[in-house]
Order: sequence, then C-alpha cells, then structure tokens
Amino acid sequence: MKYALVLVNIKGLGVKTFSYLIPDEMREKIQIGQAVLVPFGRQGLINAFIVGFSDYLPGDFKAKKINKILDETPLFSLKYLKLLEWVANYYCTDFVTVLNAALPMKLIEKNAKVALAVSLLKDDGDGLTKRQKEILVLLKEKGKCSLIEFEELAKTTRTTMKKLEENGFIKIEEEYIYRNPLSIFKDVETEPLFELAGEQITAYEGIKGKLRSQSPILLHGVTASGKTEVYFKLIKDVIDSGKNVLFLAPEIALASQLTKRLARKFGIKDVAIWHSSISDGEKYDVWQRLFKNEIKILAGARSAVFAPLQNIGLIIIDEEHESAYKQTNPAPRYDDRN
Repeated sequence: MKYALVLVNIKGLGVKTFSYLIPDEMREKIQIGQAVLVPFGRQGLINAFIVGFSDYLPGDFKAKKINKILDETPLFSLKYLKLLEWVANYYCTDFVTVLNAALPMKLIEKNAKVALAVSLLKDDGDGLTKRQKEILVLLKEKGKCSLIEFEELAKTTRTTMKKLEENGFIKIEEEYIYRNPLSIFKDVETEPLFELAGEQITAYEGIKGKLRSQSPILLHGVTASGKTEVYFKLIKDVIDSGKNVLFLAPEIALASQLTKRLARKFGIKDVAIWHSSISDGEKYDVWQRLFKNEIKILAGARSAVFAPLQNIGLIIIDEEHESAYKQTNPAPRYDDRN
C-alpha cells in the first residue's frame, strides 16, 4: 500500500476524503481508524482519519505526505467501515454522509485526557518526618489515585510529594483519565437483581430459549408490568456468557434514566451511555473503551446504533413502537429497527 485515503472535516467543505502518500517509516504501523495529521492547503496541518488504502491515485496529481500518526490506537475497524457501507447502500445514501452521521467528527479534534497519578512504593524508611509518615499511611489506604485529589485529601503540597518521590517512597506518573459520564454514580452501591415472578418468569424463559435464533422477539406488556426486570435478567445472562448488550431508548431523557438503573444494577465500569448530550471529551473516551471491548452494556438513544460496541449478544429496543427510532431528516434517513 502506497497511499492512504483520509477523512477530513473542513469548514466550508464539510466531510470529504483525500489521498495522501504514506511515508516509509509509517507503513508498518499505519492502520484504518487511526487519527493522523495531514497538510491541507492554506489551513496548514489538520487532523484526519484513515479510512482506506490503495496503490494508485484517483487522478493525475502529486500526493502530499501524511505528517504524523496522532494516536496509534484506531478509533474504528475495517469491519465497522463495512457496516457503514451497508447502511449507505441500504438507505440509498452516499458513504461520506453515513460516515459523518456515524463518526463524531470532533473525535478527530479530541485527545485522551492525561493527568498525574501517585502510587506508593514503600511506606517506611530512614529520615521520614512524622508528617511524611502520615501522608504515606494515607496513600497506602487510598491506593493509586490522582495526584491533585490526593494532595487535597492529605492537605499537603506538590513540594512535599516531589520530595517523597525523590527519596523513593512514591511514584508520580502520567496516566490516562477516563472521562466517564456515569462518574456521578461512582459512590452508589450496586443492587441485586429483583427476583422474577409469574408472567415475568414465563417471558424470561421464553426469550432465553430463542436468543440464539437471532430472530426478533417482541415482549409486550403494559406500563409498570416489570418488563425492565426481565431485560436486566437477560442482560446478566448475556454478559455472563462473555458477550455485550446494546440497549436503545427512544429519547435522550429515557436513555439517561435507563442508564442510571443499569449503573445501579451492573456498576459504572461495565456500563456506558451514548447520545448527543454527553461532552466531546466523554464521547472520545467512551468510544475508545467501546473499540477496545471494555464496555459490556451500552445504553443510548437512536444514534447509539452507530457506536462501535464489540461482540454484541443482545440488542434491546425499548418502546419499539416509538417513531423516534426513525431519522427522517437529515440524511441518512435510517431506522434503528431495520
């Protein structure tokens, strides 16, 4: 492969693809889905995504070189691009329009958040003052954590912490910080699942027996009949089997309420939320964790169907009759239920 097809978002032009020459030193490590830095006319160096490769140019011109790979961890895979290609063909929409809808282009502009973390190496030794010993005891109890947060907790200064590091008692290093939209629930204890009863058990057993068929299954019940508890039991079965779950709700507000309940049942480590109201930084971090298969349950509104959740074993569409699952404008005019 000699050239890379990159996706850029240029003000005034929108989302477009262009071909760039791959420098020799990048050929072994360049991958689809990586964020790269490329030269673009008067705008200088801009951010872009790698979306394909070729050995020829689609025209008679000289290609410019890719300047730098910004992040060697891809944000999406070839399999994901093939899914988007299917969406474009099925809904009679051009591929770039689908890419623009599926990939939050601000992901290109975002980077992982890095902060200083502190951890304990040893908690005893010669020359320690009483105050330093108290700090080390507190750090031993706390475990590895944010340096700034620990300084506030211990009521100490950066100078004191640096002195402890120089003497080999602690380690201060840069660490990636996961900007989790569900961090507000970090102190909430997880709750056990409710015991199913009566018709809930019948519905659960019936659905469980048909999950491997991959055919749509309709669970019909009046409001407050306990459908969500049946969902939760099925979710536990699926994630215990090593697969992941996509849980869709028709509106952002409902998705947020649903995610709160999921976090209480399954914890915030395994649950994520995806919709237009979470911040760009949070989207970047959730996207990275989804691609790395570190999320087991993803809840969200209509657009969550494009999130790169891996190894899906169950898709739940709550309130499936709602028209909000169909996007009528702008393109792509897709329907989550198809």
